Amino acid sequence: DLHQRCRRQRQKGLYRITQTMEKFLKDNPHAQFVLGGGFNENNPIPEVANFARLVKSNPDFASRVHFGPFLSQKQSMRALAGSTFLMNPSTYEPYGLS
Repeated sequence: DLHQRCRRQRQKGLYRITQTMEKFLKDNPHAQFVLGGGFNENNPIPEVANFARLVKSNPDFASRVHFGPFLSQKQSMRALAGSTFLMNPSTYEPYGLS
């Protein structure tokens, strides 16, 4: 599964993201999951790009996991205000000082 495939990745936070994302989406069948901060298949960090490709190719997650860009402070505040849950698995936060 996705979690096991990312377990050995070096990129900080991937293991925590996959572990939490899979459980969260299984426990909340109507939820959407947003990964921000350039977390996509075009990321220059190979582990991040591979993770994004794996998610997009997984039919259980492809329509429920969305990849967002870096946002301005105002956009970040709006995104956070509209969220029910927030997860920051790394010391470098994609949505500012949430």
